[in-house]
Amino acid sequence: NRIKINSITKTLLETIDGQKSIEEISHIFNPTGIKNIDSKYVQSIIENLQSFGIIKSNSDIPRKKTHIFFKITLIPQRIVNNISIYLTFPYIKQIYPFIIGCCTTLIVAYFTFLSKSDIYDFVSVNNLLLLLPFTYLSKILHEFGHASALKNSGLEPGSIGFGFYLFIPVFFADLNNSWKLNKQNRMLINIGGMYFQFLFSLLLAIIFIVTQNKWFLIISLYNTLSILPNLNPFIRYDGYWILTDLLKVNNLIKKSEQKFLDVISWVKSPRRKPPFNSGLDYFLLAYFLVNKVLVFMII
Repeated sequence: NRIKINSITKTLLETIDGQKSIEEISHIFNPTGIKNIDSKYVQSIIENLQSFGIIKSNSDIPRKKTHIFFKITLIPQRIVNNISIYLTFPYIKQIYPFIIGCCTTLIVAYFTFLSKSDIYDFVSVNNLLLLLPFTYLSKILHEFGHASALKNSGLEPGSIGFGFYLFIPVFFADLNNSWKLNKQNRMLINIGGMYFQFLFSLLLAIIFIVTQNKWFLIISLYNTLSILPNLNPFIRYDGYWILTDLLKVNNLIKKSEQKFLDVISWVKSPRRKPPFNSGLDYFLLAYFLVNKVLVFMII
């Protein structure tokens, strides 16, 4: 039997490979977000194809895989969305030069007002326990940074929760809608969490200026330093998603593993065509090797 399909359905069938999620497929269709092709639209086409027996089940098109386990919701979607409305003002482009200036001033303040003895004196059990509420607040603000950036792009954020990534306890924000956006907006969402953490550091520094209590400046320094691990591109932190969007490569870790296997197959059979067609292929191999070396060093 033959079934007549339009060009969109044909492209959809060519895109299904058993690995891409519905969200990823919808983004491939509509990378700019201009046309009304989202995950719900793709899902409706899939359901129609199922009715003809062309696609057997939803398992042929996986939903976007989660890498966070034992998840619990801390702040429901409705509340996150309502709060995010009032947190979009830091994304006004006109204030970016001011924020950059504040960043430079804050770094100078750390070196000017803090000494090693100040930091050593701060390190005590009591102070570290008092640091915990600021740490948790910073993490929540980090997730609101992502959520408000998504809201600023015209889409509703999901809930904010807590879970485990690998063996690491993490907070997370549901940002599935970000697949509908273009590269520029997704990059802003990726950076948004660290951006809000820095604004929190800036607020603590202002409190130090008012109170002259170095305790607040030390907490500001600690909070600023806690931003750096988020830049790690080898685990699914902000740095990973930034690199993914810069390279326009979905599932960077898996693609790098596949590139390594392609190279192994090529080494075993030299007559095969070398698996390097662009600089990206070399990068994927290098990314895989560095990633595994770092894992080995940690273990």
